Amino acid sequence: VIRSMDGTYALNALSEPIGKFVTDSTIALPSFAKSTLWNLDFTSLVLMSSLGLAFIAHYNSPTFYRGMDKPTIPRFGKMVKSSYAILVAIYCLAMCSGYATFGDVCKGNILLNYHASDILAQFARVSTGFSILFGFPLVFRGARLALTSVADTLGFKDLGKHHRALVTAMLAVITSIAITVEDVSLVVGLSGATMGSLLVYILPPIMWTKAVKMANGADSVEYKRERLNLAFIPLGLFIAGMGVFMTLKSKA
Repeated sequence: VIRSMDGTYALNALSEPIGKFVTDSTIALPSFAKSTLWNLDFTSLVLMSSLGLAFIAHYNSPTFYRGMDKPTIPRFGKMVKSSYAILVAIYCLAMCSGYATFGDVCKGNILLNYHASDILAQFARVSTGFSILFGFPLVFRGARLALTSVADTLGFKDLGKHHRALVTAMLAVITSIAITVEDVSLVVGLSGATMGSLLVYILPPIMWTKAVKMANGADSVEYKRERLNLAFIPLGLFIAGMGVFMTLKSKA
């Protein structure tokens, strides 16, 4: 936010570098040739894909619920709404500030745009490192539990018993991907397009209509009414497919 306003990455009216950190030509110069406030097209699906991953926290919801002082559904709902409101504000502030500073040359990891000698950027990189370091166990635990649950459903009931081997294998795969893929936005875009669409548009209507069918019967009015929610499935498939396509296209 500070760097988007203090002029240290600024260009003059002729797009010539005048800011402190852009005069030595060691970083990509900001560019706003394609900038627009309200351009909505299929490219916007790249953002939707990223948002699909940014707000995924379903896997740890039971853990958060059990960790509350006095867990009740209303209090949990209030906590979730407050948390998501704060996240929306932080995401919008960071996204707008980054784009206001660098425009069209924004990288998947916006911190890579900043100059190496920028002390605020260095602090942000260290902070991000600590955030990943201490947040990773929460995400990893959810992934491990989900994997063992799926394996148990498919008949591989002994997978959860081999805890060390499973954790080692998962860490090896994750670390290999982290080392190989340099552009984090590619991972975020693809996983957001697929998993985000799956969790937002596809699985909820399937699970809900199944629950209504089990509770009221296939011939009930409630079930026939709730089946309309299945219309979200083709929408989710479309958003997922286009999100993957546009993400790959933007990286080509």
